[in-house]
Amino acid sequence: MRREAARAKRMEFKPRRSWTAINRPLPHEVNMVFAPIDAFLRKLATGVIECAQNGAPIFDDVEGQAYEATPAVRGFVSAFNRILDHYGFEIDTTPIIRLCNKLDANMPINETAVAHCQGIVDRCRMAYRTMDMYQVKALVNTELIDLEFKRLKVTHEAA
Repeated sequence: MRREAARAKRMEFKPRRSWTAINRPLPHEVNMVFAPIDAFLRKLATGVIECAQNGAPIFDDVEGQAYEATPAVRGFVSAFNRILDHYGFEIDTTPIIRLCNKLDANMPINETAVAHCQGIVDRCRMAYRTMDMYQVKALVNTELIDLEFKRLKVTHEAA
């Protein structure tokens, strides 16, 4: 029984978080955060993108769940704007919002606009690599709560 207890103690998972240092994201964590938007922009650049029944483009998340693209991308941008403001980075994400507006209006999108948006996402990726991932998670949770309050306020006013 002592051997089993010693073996179980060795196998315990120790959290990676260090409370005294900045916990930068590992490369696979960075890829996991940015993979959905990278895949979406790649599909836009090729010109072949999946659409829902109503004609809205589809955005796939890391787990394979499909969402309507423009609200998902706007949510990503609003969360990242909150993070950038917190850390003091000055990255202009308005071209990504303009791209979403064009998608909503069924306007044509050129390759240069998509490439410009990909460049913005790449700068956001570089900034994310320098951030504390636990602080970023807290900021994203705050943004999700804010978006939910806005959604509830809109539905409450409509009722």
